[in-house]
Amino acid sequence: MEMDINEEHLHFTKFMVDYATDTILLLEKNGKILYVNEQASIDSGYTKEELLNMTIFDLNPTLTPDAYMADWEQRRRTKKAVFETVHKHKSGRIYPVEVSSNYINYGGREFRCAIIRDISEKKSMFKILKESSEILNSLINATKESLLLIDRSGKVLIANDTTAERLNTTVDRLIGSTLYDHLPREVAEKRKAHFDYVFSTGQHTSFQDEREGRWYVTYAYPVFDEKKEVSKLAIFAIDITERKKARESLKASEERYRAIFENTAIGIAQFTFEGKFLDVNPALARIYGYSSPEELIHSIHDIGKQLYVRPEERKTVLEYIRKYGRIDNFETERYRKDGSRIWVSVSARAIYDEKGDIMYCLGTVEDISEKKRLEQQLRQAQKMEAIGIFAGGVAHDFNNLLTVITGYAALLQMKMEGEDPLKSYVDQIISASHKASTLTANLLAFSRKQPVSLKPIKLNETVQAAEKFLIRLLPENITLSMKLSSDDPSVMADSTQIDQILLNLAANARDAMPKGGVLSIETDIVEDKMIYHKAGEPAKNGRYAFIKVSDTGIGMDEEIKEHIFDPFFTTKDVGKGTGLGLSTVYGIVRQHNGYITFDSEKGKGTTFYIYLPVIEWGVEDKKPVLEKTVKGKETILIAEDSNEVRLLIQEILKAHGYSVIEAIDGEDAISKFVSNDNIDLIVLDSVMPKKNGREVYDIIVKKNPNIKVLFMSGYTKDIVLDKGIAEGEVNFISKPISPDRFLEKVREILAS
Repeated sequence: MEMDINEEHLHFTKFMVDYATDTILLLEKNGKILYVNEQASIDSGYTKEELLNMTIFDLNPTLTPDAYMADWEQRRRTKKAVFETVHKHKSGRIYPVEVSSNYINYGGREFRCAIIRDISEKKSMFKILKESSEILNSLINATKESLLLIDRSGKVLIANDTTAERLNTTVDRLIGSTLYDHLPREVAEKRKAHFDYVFSTGQHTSFQDEREGRWYVTYAYPVFDEKKEVSKLAIFAIDITERKKARESLKASEERYRAIFENTAIGIAQFTFEGKFLDVNPALARIYGYSSPEELIHSIHDIGKQLYVRPEERKTVLEYIRKYGRIDNFETERYRKDGSRIWVSVSARAIYDEKGDIMYCLGTVEDISEKKRLEQQLRQAQKMEAIGIFAGGVAHDFNNLLTVITGYAALLQMKMEGEDPLKSYVDQIISASHKASTLTANLLAFSRKQPVSLKPIKLNETVQAAEKFLIRLLPENITLSMKLSSDDPSVMADSTQIDQILLNLAANARDAMPKGGVLSIETDIVEDKMIYHKAGEPAKNGRYAFIKVSDTGIGMDEEIKEHIFDPFFTTKDVGKGTGLGLSTVYGIVRQHNGYITFDSEKGKGTTFYIYLPVIEWGVEDKKPVLEKTVKGKETILIAEDSNEVRLLIQEILKAHGYSVIEAIDGEDAISKFVSNDNIDLIVLDSVMPKKNGREVYDIIVKKNPNIKVLFMSGYTKDIVLDKGIAEGEVNFISKPISPDRFLEKVREILAS
């Protein structure tokens, strides 16, 4: 027997099936699935294609073909059945279902229509509407939204439970009544106007309205009769309250995003994968030197070309984003609007469309120029420290060799007669040794290990006194201008080293002004904060005197500026410079607990700033001058790990009447001292294996507090002896050692 479904029901049925929230299956007699709706895929986990290649036995593990056929015959007679059973999800999960099944004979073929509801959480079904067919009743009550069918007068022909609940009535009372009687007057008038429009035009419509604190969107679809006239309306009302709240929340979120976008200090940009700006925030415009985001967008037509991305760099970045969808903290150099260079850190991620293609990229840009500058200063400081350690070590070892060369040459010179033809050769050896000693002194100055004699000096007096030899250094086409502070600052310094600083800087300035110019020297006093501003490193609290040395010469480019303090770095021709001038200045300043920095630009000259701590003027203690006698009869212990230096000192002392005991290292020195009671003086090399000079000194003074000690080293005294010994408490002589100066020092100590 075929089902009698009129045309309006066909339209309505199709409409309801599309929105049904229950699984709907159409089955053949052999159990094969012929039709499924969207909900079937959701409930079972299978795709539509998979379901259409399955049978009901694949979904219901408890159903056998025999039982199915027996039930089929039963349904031929009873037509319908409602029962509970179980279905198997694609994942293997078994879940309970309620099945509403109808037997259908259509076009001479037998079918079964099954409406299946997952009742794991919900056990009840909507009531079957009396006026609708069994299939239609199941469909319209399957949805959680309002479903209605009305005629031109507004009479309700079909309604579901949700509609009745929303109108505070029941389905029985609603069907047969006029819809507008269940609505407030104003709402009823608006609804009637919308529905009359559909009846008159035959075009579907939709509208939103609010009722009792909830928002609904109502869709009205025309149902045509056999005369193609609109006789009824299918009405579908959806509760959009939560959706509306979500949209409002999204709008608020977008407003918050826009506030962040507009006010953050980090640049944000939306740009295409091809390099075109779509949107930028004010911070990005400021970073690149533009007055507004609009100016930046209109001025920059290609991000890569105009904001400076090297071709190979751009290719790498784009490939990385294409492969991984994002790039983080990519540091690169860019140009601002005025042409100046900045360093930026760029992060970007790709935004994809539904097809998985890149629509655009969203990126952030942070100006890290200051960070890069500080990193460069740190690397420079670390490099200078490393080079200083290396230079100091080389100079120390070289001083030992010079001590031997100079010493033996001096001994040889002493034993020669005045007319000896070989005497001139020895003089040349000694002269070359002195020059080599000057070279090591420069290396030690750079490494801050050159012995210095610090005492309070007036800076203006020292600089003023240097004027006479600076004038002789400069050619006639260079003018020397000096501007000294009215408040003559006092500093703790070695005046000869200050002269060395001025000489080296003046020599560099002279070479930078081959066509003439002006060399300016100024002094003044600044606070420590000014030093940080200039030197980029925090200075110890207090006041600082500074010497400013400026020239109007050719200036330096970036590459030269990175290396000006490096030892042996020079821009002069081979043979015209050692490359130790500025490195010596650097070492002297740092050894004086000061700071040095500079400004220079190609074609605009160079200015050096030297900062030295200001002190209160003090009176230097004067030591009595002793009569110098080089010969003696005392016993002297020599502790020196260099065999050549030790033999030289022994030869010098024995030649002048002294008795000598040798020690090859620190422990040997202690052993020899303990085993000999007649030692008058100990000569200690400061750097020795096993125990250094300071460690030996600490042990022997406990045994004999009155013992006399002379330290010697290629390093400065404060580096060698470290802290804990007061100035003047020990005697010290620096290498390379001159026999005459060494003997005078020994005699001076023994006579004191």
